Amino acid sequence: MFEVIPIQDKPTQEKFCSLCGVEYLPEDFCYSVWDEGKFAGVCQFNIYADRGEIHTLVSLPDADAFQAMFTAGRAALNFIDLCDVHLAFYKGPVQDEVLIKAVGFKKNADGDWEMDLTGFFTKPCSCKAE
Repeated sequence: MFEVIPIQDKPTQEKFCSLCGVEYLPEDFCYSVWDEGKFAGVCQFNIYADRGEIHTLVSLPDADAFQAMFTAGRAALNFIDLCDVHLAFYKGPVQDEVLIKAVGFKKNADGDWEMDLTGFFTKPCSCKAE
């Protein structure tokens, strides 16, 4: 079973980011990702007036956590959407391009990973990964 748990304190966020070998972003929200009760990765993101941005979607080194990280990416996007922000970007290091695409991001004309969240979480089966 996968669990995506919001991290409520910054020292814990910093520790988990360190375990995953990624930059700690103290201004970001952060989810810890768990697979069968074991820590698997982190997702750091932020919400601005006109967009949401995922800055980190990274598993532990050498972890096989694709599904868990997919769940975390979708959870972050759902939270962004629930905050009435319907445009999202992936701005972090791309550890796994297949994962970024599966979550729902597509490269726009500028080469940025972008996603329109309008209706994404309200219409069953409306999202198709490419």
